[in-house]
Amino acid sequence: MIWHGVRTLLGPGRGAASRGADVGVGRGDPCHDGRDDDDESESMTDGYPWELLVRYGAGDATPDEMARLASWRGDDAERSRVLRRVGRLGELSRVADAARHTDAAWERLHHRMERVAMTAEGGARVLSVRRRRFEATMPTTRTPAWRGRLAAGIAAAALAAISLALWTLRPARPATMREVASRRGERIELGLPDGSHVVLGADSRLRFAATGFARSRTLYLDGQGYFAVAHDTRHPFIVHARGAAVQAVGTAFGVRAYGDDSTVSVAVAHGRVLLRGDAGASGSGTVLDRGDLGQMDLAGRATVRRGANLDPYLGWVHGRLIYDMAPVEDVVRDLERWYDLSIHIDAAAKRADLRVNMTIDPTQPAPVSLQRLAEVLNLRVVQTGETVELAGHPASASP
Repeated sequence: MIWHGVRTLLGPGRGAASRGADVGVGRGDPCHDGRDDDDESESMTDGYPWELLVRYGAGDATPDEMARLASWRGDDAERSRVLRRVGRLGELSRVADAARHTDAAWERLHHRMERVAMTAEGGARVLSVRRRRFEATMPTTRTPAWRGRLAAGIAAAALAAISLALWTLRPARPATMREVASRRGERIELGLPDGSHVVLGADSRLRFAATGFARSRTLYLDGQGYFAVAHDTRHPFIVHARGAAVQAVGTAFGVRAYGDDSTVSVAVAHGRVLLRGDAGASGSGTVLDRGDLGQMDLAGRATVRRGANLDPYLGWVHGRLIYDMAPVEDVVRDLERWYDLSIHIDAAAKRADLRVNMTIDPTQPAPVSLQRLAEVLNLRVVQTGETVELAGHPASASP
């Protein structure tokens, strides 16, 4: 009967291969109850012994099978939850047995079935089930035939409910991810399903769940992004970036995590965030308040500058690349991303370890910005197509 309930739940549109892959039905006729132990041991998909769970829910598991289920459960919280829920649902299949003892119980079951029938007529799915004949429990009282059929229908429906529960308890499939990517020389603004707003810097990529984002509010960033987060205390907003995780409830902050950066930088414009490693527990981490700059290296070590100058980290959101004693190599990498160019620095300039204090407007043509940088460094610009060389005899960077 249990296997028939599983078979009925899956419906005729699913073949034997699908049944075996999805719910762990053994080989052969799914209504056949004469399985050996090998069939049951092989009927495990995704680590779940579906045959044993169905038998346990129906109250038919042997002591040996109960021991096997206990061994499978171990200390795993998720498997314990599955067993508890299957046990509760299994009580449905025993309602009919208990109901045979008194006429009053039969009447209650009759009214319940009438309500079920009304629900089915209103549009619920009606399962085709096999009926089982129930014997009268009291020899001096003959149970009407309709009550035996009623009990059989209840038992079959209960078994179908157990099968449905096992189907829904299957491990969830990985969520389909949506990806938004900006090209070199491009900035993207987008709204998220939860009402949050994102600005994506040049040559950056953002991934998040295509469905159910408002519940998970988890994103994965490669590159640079600014996040204005919609307030939701029940669903923290978490950005993962190169081994770091930034958690917020309702705030605004910027994250820089390009592949060639030595640290992940987090600048808090409003509110408060938590900075931690990816392996850290939700709600833990280093607290960053408004005006703070947090940085985490690839080893997971975090440093904080309270009340920092955030313009070099957030100016790009408003169309300004601001540098405050920045290494010239960092400035060149930014210009390559924002202008989609390949820029080479004179070897002498590299050796000089020059620092740059200046503001660049990336909306200006590339030659204008490159010439300004060259003047600051006392270099000259040599451009061939999309390749630029900064050459000459460097001097100290101008303020």
